[in-house]
Amino acid sequence: MNIENMLSEPAVVLQQSLSSLSAQEKIREIVAAAQAETITHAEAILLTDESCINGIEYAAIASEDIDSERIIVRNCPGAPGASMGLVATSLALAEQYAEAERPFILCVPTTDQSHVACIEGKYCVGVVTETGSVSTHTTVITSRAGKPAVIGTGKIFLTAGEVLTIDGTMGRVVRGETPITQADPQNSSLKQIAAWAKEMQDCADLGVRKMHVKVNSYKSDQIARAVEDGAEGVGVVQTEYMFTGKSLPLIQKILSYPLDDEYISLVSSYCERPSTEAMHAVLQYQRNKQYPYQEALGTLF
Repeated sequence: MNIENMLSEPAVVLQQSLSSLSAQEKIREIVAAAQAETITHAEAILLTDESCINGIEYAAIASEDIDSERIIVRNCPGAPGASMGLVATSLALAEQYAEAERPFILCVPTTDQSHVACIEGKYCVGVVTETGSVSTHTTVITSRAGKPAVIGTGKIFLTAGEVLTIDGTMGRVVRGETPITQADPQNSSLKQIAAWAKEMQDCADLGVRKMHVKVNSYKSDQIARAVEDGAEGVGVVQTEYMFTGKSLPLIQKILSYPLDDEYISLVSSYCERPSTEAMHAVLQYQRNKQYPYQEALGTLF
């Protein structure tokens, strides 16, 4: 169903005016219009699209603060948010900036597993890649790290060390410094939309149905924040991401160490007939044997 057919004329006019705004600006305008009774609560819900929800919790570049002549990339969204830093065109240069405690944006053709530790580092504030899309590896790891990313820019010419501002929500890359608006930590506008949606319940005539929202994470602080914002549980615990970066060599050491037959027999017995006693037998054998990987396991925990 076409949403425009479900909107009043004032709501359609508002929808058209939202296209160039950041997520924060969009949702503020929508809530303000509903509170002024220019549009209905139902129309406010319909106008709150995916970009509003994905971008509201992140820093953004206010539209009026952008000098259009300095924009070198548009419409290449990746991971949401906005940041500013020095251009790092390689991992070696990124390491130099990190050692000097200077924020940088990693600008590379694409990313792979070797870039994960860099992206998750303290001084990496964003990523730009020439290839890829919103569903690629770069988007996943930068979103997980809470860093913005602009993905699939094509061949662009950036000078190592120049200042760059990026907006991953809108997919923009801007040369030089640009004012960045920090997100509303209370998400007051989005919470207002959520409250109206909850009031509406199931509204078949609007094409709206009740949904259960869950968080997809493994980090306790992210899960707590999501529950506070209305999530009803954890949909997927991303355990694979626990074992990247500094954790990877520890995991490799633990998994590659040869085990003796008696230990393997105890583990096999536990797998065939799981019980508290069988589990304790495995753990007690580990403690008595003191395998060299025990230290790595302790560090991992």
